[in-house]
Amino acid sequence: RAARKAPSQKTRARLVTRMADEAKPEVNKINVRVKNQGGEEIHFALKSTTKLSKMMQAYADRQGQPVDSFRFVFDGERLNPDHTVDDAGLEDQDSIDAFQEQVGGHADKERAAPSFGK
Repeated sequence: RAARKAPSQKTRARLVTRMADEAKPEVNKINVRVKNQGGEEIHFALKSTTKLSKMMQAYADRQGQPVDSFRFVFDGERLNPDHTVDDAGLEDQDSIDAFQEQVGGHADKERAAPSFGK
């Protein structure tokens, strides 16, 4: 009886790669649109496991603004940057609104209401 030949280095590498590919969970990508107040859109292809902070930072970079100058809202709810696409319930072709944060102040009562005759 002939001795069985050991698989070549190349064959072993293919088997290991195939086993690793089969072990990976399937990660779906979806396309989302981020719209600003002017109606301009930027499209992103995101994996379901991607943290939203990554998309938010990319959007801010493209706008040339710091990420904390934006509020990202989906279905009326502010998005949590630590959530993933799946956590947020985003689906293919969903639209996210990006609002420029308004920096507010408070009125100084003495300056705001002039006193007449006091």
